[in-house]
Amino acid sequence: MKILIVNGSPRGKNSCTMRMVAPLSEGMEEAGAQVKLLYLAELNPGHCRGCFSCWFKTPGKCVIEDGYNEAMSSCEGAELVVFAAPLYHFHMPGLMKNFLDRTITASEPWIIPDDKRDGISTHPVARRNTINSIMLVSPCGFPEVKHFKPYSDWFKAYAKIAGLKWTGEILRPMGELLRSEEMQPHLSGYFADLRDAGMEVVREGALRHETEIKLQRDLLKGGSEEFRALANNRFAKLLGHKQPEK
Repeated sequence: MKILIVNGSPRGKNSCTMRMVAPLSEGMEEAGAQVKLLYLAELNPGHCRGCFSCWFKTPGKCVIEDGYNEAMSSCEGAELVVFAAPLYHFHMPGLMKNFLDRTITASEPWIIPDDKRDGISTHPVARRNTINSIMLVSPCGFPEVKHFKPYSDWFKAYAKIAGLKWTGEILRPMGELLRSEEMQPHLSGYFADLRDAGMEVVREGALRHETEIKLQRDLLKGGSEEFRALANNRFAKLLGHKQPEK
């Protein structure tokens, strides 16, 4: 299996997202997959201009000269694409959205009935190459997994619309703890579970629901309350004052 991991965090290699991706990709490679990592922060694809040149003037190729076309060439040969990006303001970061908007280059302009969704129109996908499945990996700054729902629902809908297999999701509340040096001794079990998840995806073709739930577990014994206290104490030090009482 050839796997492309698209890291859409603005922090790139120094991100909480990468703390999740590193052991996950190790597990994938251990199970025999070929894994390629793509950092959108380094390529910095700009936003789609809506010119539709990729449909009518240069079919399949964006006319904007930036890192997007290089990013798309990285998709060639990949069977599974892992979209890895943090939750920003309850949705994906702009880097990832810019990239996904511009994948319209893979489609043709014709408006046809969607054979996967009754009563819905779509564009034919003509240039997707070998990609047949996608997966989501995401950390967020809040301690509750419920915050991911709009983000998760969007990617699941995207998979259905594009006719791609949904391989699963790894969602990480309390994501900033992954970068905490003090927390590292307590995270070895979690990182080991991420490696196991990578092997599971390759060997079984998808994540089990039990694995998804396991990887959402609290990283602190005190759960959300303890995390809020830790976070607010840190913010107080950065701001130079405590949180105002209401």
